[in-house]
Amino acid sequence: MEKDILIYNDIGSGESSVNHLRNCLLHFIGHRYIIKLIDAQFILKNEWQKSCKMICFGGGYDLGFLKKLGINGCGLIRQFIYSGGIYIGICAGAYFACKNIEFDIHGPNEVLGERYIKLFNGF
Repeated sequence: MEKDILIYNDIGSGESSVNHLRNCLLHFIGHRYIIKLIDAQFILKNEWQKSCKMICFGGGYDLGFLKKLGINGCGLIRQFIYSGGIYIGICAGAYFACKNIEFDIHGPNEVLGERYIKLFNGF
């Protein structure tokens, strides 16, 4: 079965980050996989785990990811990873997969809170 590489492209995703991530993947491994841009509804409503090799979250703001995916979407991603799937997180995509977020404390862009993929127990 052909395996897909999924790139999250919805609320929270930076347009240039998605484009750069897609171009990089196409350049290095695109000939071996189908690369798809997906949204939160795709994660929540489809059985993507069966045909997916890797899911990628690029830069942007993780509160948008969290708003659209909620605990249920994060749980599906976590289950995918613990079943052997690959997660690539860059910038906001990396801290989205942590246990907690502490960003720009007392600054204008402060973000604090629990996250639900929990690949890393740090902050």
